[in-house]
Amino acid sequence: MRCSRVTFCRLEIHRQLEVYLRHYKCSSHSSAAIPSAVAATPVPLVLEPTFLVSACLLGEPVTYRGESIKPRNPCCTPIGFIVDFLWRRCGLIDCIAVCPEMDVLGMPSPRPPLRLVRDAATGQRSALSSDVAVRLPLTPFTDNWTDDSGLKQRLTLRDPRLVEELLQKRLMGVDGCVLKSRSPSCGVGDARLYNNVAGGKYVKTDGFFVESFIRSFRSDGEAPLPVVTEKSLYFDDDKVRTRMNEAKKSCNCGVLAFLNSALKRHEARKGNSALVSHRYPY
Repeated sequence: MRCSRVTFCRLEIHRQLEVYLRHYKCSSHSSAAIPSAVAATPVPLVLEPTFLVSACLLGEPVTYRGESIKPRNPCCTPIGFIVDFLWRRCGLIDCIAVCPEMDVLGMPSPRPPLRLVRDAATGQRSALSSDVAVRLPLTPFTDNWTDDSGLKQRLTLRDPRLVEELLQKRLMGVDGCVLKSRSPSCGVGDARLYNNVAGGKYVKTDGFFVESFIRSFRSDGEAPLPVVTEKSLYFDDDKVRTRMNEAKKSCNCGVLAFLNSALKRHEARKGNSALVSHRYPY
């Protein structure tokens, strides 16, 4: 199955997903032969939405255990469709890797796990690693911010585009974020915020990177930045979705809906809305 560089539009996303699900037999789709290429009309301008993705989800060994995140069957997951198929195989999107605990905090891999703790008296959040306090960063656009920890250098080592997006453009060049679920840095409404240093009871919250960087940069205009975790995405297929009834919460998002939101943002900032057919719901 080969992919050509085609217009990344709503119809094309839907067709690529159909091919993906059928090829890998992820759902109830028939096992009929897959065409060698997806029928599409090439155009001179190719849209390439840019996604900020947790580095561990891209296969980089950056977790606190010194490993990457490897799904049991990466070919049958929404993150696999986005990363392995649309990005690596088709070249229809672009991905920028980030590991906030390494790139922003300067921690190594492997490392002691990070824990978010809320001060009972002040309500302020802090972070601990092996019971040692870790200073959570200010955003680069606060009045007191200075790069006294080598942040720019670390971001450059990961991907030079991170310097521009995080330190200059407030993610205005990013069309969507796919982050690691339950991470104290990247969690989107599912990171654990403990009531005390010893652990125990906790509430769910955003990770420090999502709260300090992404939420503060996120546009509230016509095309806001869509932010999800790999666990909150599901295939937009009824029979696949029935297996996720328990997880049907407001934070969850069909992969087509997420990609559609990212495409809307991309169109808004690139001025390419005329290329998209509005006949299709995706």
